[in-house]
Amino acid sequence: EMSESRKLDNNLVKELTMLCVKMKYHNTTTIRRCRLVTEALRKMDGKYLEIARSPTACVLQLCVKWCSHSERDPVFVALQPHLLDLSLDEHTVFLVHNIIK
Repeated sequence: EMSESRKLDNNLVKELTMLCVKMKYHNTTTIRRCRLVTEALRKMDGKYLEIARSPTACVLQLCVKWCSHSERDPVFVALQPHLLDLSLDEHTVFLVHNIIK
């Protein structure tokens, strides 16, 4: 279990979940989705590993799937030392796949 200092803020989790729901709407335009992805990545900045190891990892996975290469680079750099560990988890393996794809 994560220490108190490393636990994700509940407000952040709620905000990211709402952004994820908006990203997944079928009628969301590409431009709107790009803005939502950018906003979500900005909120996650510096917390990529904690998010990748949390139930909120699906939000990071969608962001990596739909973000630009320049937005993906900081996520890759932050998670690169942990990619092997993340690839062994049944949930985060998809995140790793989207990062290295």
